[in-house]
Amino acid sequence: MVKGVIIDGKRIDKAIEKSKTSVPVSKRNISKKQSDQIRAKKTSEKVKKNQKKLDMMKDQKKKQREQRRQRFMPDSKEGSKPKRKNSDEEEDEHAVEVFDASTGHLNRDGYYDAPETHEEITKEDEAIIERLQQKKPEQEENKSNEMTLYDLIMRKMNQNQEKVMENYDIEELEQGVASTMNKKVVQVYRGVGTVLRHYRSGKVPKAFKVIPLLSNWENVMFLTKPHMWSAQAMYEATKIFASNFNSQMAQRFYNLVLLPAVRANIDEYKKLNYHLYMAVKKAIFKPNAFFKGFLLPLAQDCSSREAAIIGSILIKVSLPVLHASAALLKMSEYDYSIGTSYFIKVLLGKNYAIPTRVVDGLIEYFYSFSEEGLEEYGQEELNQMPVLWHQSLLIFVQKYKRYLSEEQKKKLKVVMRVRFNKSITPEIRRVLFNLKTADDMQD
Repeated sequence: MVKGVIIDGKRIDKAIEKSKTSVPVSKRNISKKQSDQIRAKKTSEKVKKNQKKLDMMKDQKKKQREQRRQRFMPDSKEGSKPKRKNSDEEEDEHAVEVFDASTGHLNRDGYYDAPETHEEITKEDEAIIERLQQKKPEQEENKSNEMTLYDLIMRKMNQNQEKVMENYDIEELEQGVASTMNKKVVQVYRGVGTVLRHYRSGKVPKAFKVIPLLSNWENVMFLTKPHMWSAQAMYEATKIFASNFNSQMAQRFYNLVLLPAVRANIDEYKKLNYHLYMAVKKAIFKPNAFFKGFLLPLAQDCSSREAAIIGSILIKVSLPVLHASAALLKMSEYDYSIGTSYFIKVLLGKNYAIPTRVVDGLIEYFYSFSEEGLEEYGQEELNQMPVLWHQSLLIFVQKYKRYLSEEQKKKLKVVMRVRFNKSITPEIRRVLFNLKTADDMQD
């Protein structure tokens, strides 16, 4: 076998081997134009890959939008946009089936119902509370004899004012407010009200965000018709006002706008819209305004369902100790109702280090039932108190038994003697009297 031919003193086979290991001819003889074409081809491939990724992300977002649309508007077809309704037509965003009442969690329909604790407030308890409140009109008549001339005049003026307000229509009141303002301002905020009535998502009108900066913000907000806002608009409004209002202004908004909307929603649909539920949670950002403008007015005359739903919010959030203590002290001074008893139970269950003054106030609150009961009711009704009341007393004793003096324990002993529950009272006695008192601990 010939290994190679020698030409000009060099072997040809070695030259061939070197050519094989050297740079390929295609790259060695490539021109600048060809290299630009190759570079452009690579960049185009990268662009196509990025475009595919963007298309996939758009498809995912589109699917998520369709899922949300199907969640809140089940009747709409997949891939079709919801039809816009005329301003004259009513959009009932709440016309959805109620989810399971025993869960107390958010369902795909977007509503919160009363949790399982709602079952603790039975119809028997409500009937007992009604009997306990039957003496209120008689007590008010007795107090009227002790009223001063000034009190009688103010009471009469308030009654006359209520009669006058009943004769007025909301539209007439709106026209009266509009007559005192600039026509352009009235036109703008009436348009804002139309937007908020049909608002579902997106940006809120800038004119609405300016309301907290206005001195006559209540009149301007009245032009937007807050009672007709959608639940989503109420949530956005609560976020804006809670972060921009001071405590007094936020209290007015909670009391005049948010509280009526929440109560009307629960009363009509027996559940609370998710966005209103979140609006109440957002309102706690201003705790002083929340307690004064929302919780305390609600506690005086709320239903068992309202108490259970709002109480579930209080259980989940963190509340400042001083504000919660002040609310406990204030509710202990109210007449007994489902709301006061339930909210006292919820706040006590959070195990706050409440001041001694609040502990004393709660002792007097429970002790007042023994004194008033002996005077007003017969022995048969004395033993009947709602289970919720006994549960509140049990939680109070469990959490704060170490801070009770001997005298306070004697008062609770009198209460348990006249207000007895066969399943709860023995447990209260066991917890209360198997521990040293605060006086013994000091010694």
